[in-house]
Amino acid sequence: MAPSGPQPGRVPVPLAIRRTILERFNDPDVPFTNDQVLDSMRQSGMVEPSVTVDDIEGDFAELCRAGAARNIAQNFTTIYLKLFAPLQAFGCERCGDIPLYEEEPRRCIMCDSPL
Repeated sequence: MAPSGPQPGRVPVPLAIRRTILERFNDPDVPFTNDQVLDSMRQSGMVEPSVTVDDIEGDFAELCRAGAARNIAQNFTTIYLKLFAPLQAFGCERCGDIPLYEEEPRRCIMCDSPL
């Protein structure tokens, strides 16, 4: 019987996207794609290998709505993004480090606790 519950290293996708951007793509002058972020998340075990760009399209849209990044181009499912400013990590007692854009409210994106 397979073990139940989250796999080690797996985090909710919105948080995995932000942590990956913070660690690997945190330069506002350098564009990156949703494909690059997803590949990094797969390689680090943050998401299942079966997760596709289509599965997390809404999470990238939410990142743009939050003001952290902007869509600078799109080609089918590939979205080219740039940050407005580097993300910064803030500690949440329940969820760990939460990367936020400098103008986002200082609240956890997962549990809504103040940071």
